[in-house]
Amino acid sequence: MPDGNMEASAKSIRALFDLPRYLVMRVERWAGWGRLTLEARCTTVLCPGCGAFSGPRQLSRWRSVRDLDIGRRHIELVLPTYRSGCADCGRPEVPVSLARPFARCTRRLEQHLFRLTGDSTVKAVAKRMVLDWETVMDAEVRYFRGLLRKRNLDNVRRIGIDEVSYRKGHKYLTLVTDLDGHRVIYATHGNDGKAISRFLTWLGPKRCRRIKVVGTDMHDPT
Repeated sequence: MPDGNMEASAKSIRALFDLPRYLVMRVERWAGWGRLTLEARCTTVLCPGCGAFSGPRQLSRWRSVRDLDIGRRHIELVLPTYRSGCADCGRPEVPVSLARPFARCTRRLEQHLFRLTGDSTVKAVAKRMVLDWETVMDAEVRYFRGLLRKRNLDNVRRIGIDEVSYRKGHKYLTLVTDLDGHRVIYATHGNDGKAISRFLTWLGPKRCRRIKVVGTDMHDPT
């Protein structure tokens, strides 16, 4: 295929999948599935630690994530993850825009799964999307937490911490509620001290100092 046709085809794929920041390096297809291997268009990065220009990108690893389906075909993206060249910050890994850190699917697929679980069970959605149920649950929690981050938490003074079982075999979520506003402000996997630590880190020291009352109904593992 002439180079001009190949470039036009790549542009069409980027437009179809809404990938303006990436180049499509490889397209693979097999029964019911498709895989796109991508490369970032920008060759330089900013340090996520200090925000300084850190020069040429340095490939760290390749990351596979599920994306929205196209027709009857399930789509997988293979994304390059880069490190910044900032020696002062330890050359940290630069987050990708398409997916949250450690997530197994893209942000837009998280949003789609969140909508599907509003009318169906996690198990049914997982079967329909050919995903592991833990991936669906994880995506739902990540998207939910993203929505909660947009709430104003400056006036939270009294909180309740509770655990919710979502699957047989002692699988739990920890929910934190604003007792005065009658709303959930945080959710995370697990029901131990690590779950509470994640909440405190997420809330931040300034807001933590404003908390006056904490009510909890969680088990004591000791």
